[in-house]
Amino acid sequence: MRIGAYSMIGGVSGVSKDVPPYVIAVGNRAKLFGLNVTGLRRNGFSDTAINNLKKAYKIIFKSGMVLRKALEKVRLEIPDSGEVGNLVEFIKESERGVCR
Repeated sequence: MRIGAYSMIGGVSGVSKDVPPYVIAVGNRAKLFGLNVTGLRRNGFSDTAINNLKKAYKIIFKSGMVLRKALEKVRLEIPDSGEVGNLVEFIKESERGVCR
């Protein structure tokens, strides 16, 4: 199991899949509850980077699209900042699947 950079996992959460970077995961079987915006701001991420991550998060995890198509849509629609690229690559490289 991998846990991405700047992600936050709630106490007593059961994590059976990879947790993508920049997100909050909570629950007996961890589910995503959005971006770790507070952690990103505290670590000096720009408003532009956070907004791009929000857009990517909505496409990947909230649109209901097949993961492969959602990742392609992110690549086409969101400027390739380092953070969004890290998120997409983390998900692509996952062998266990990612929490959703």
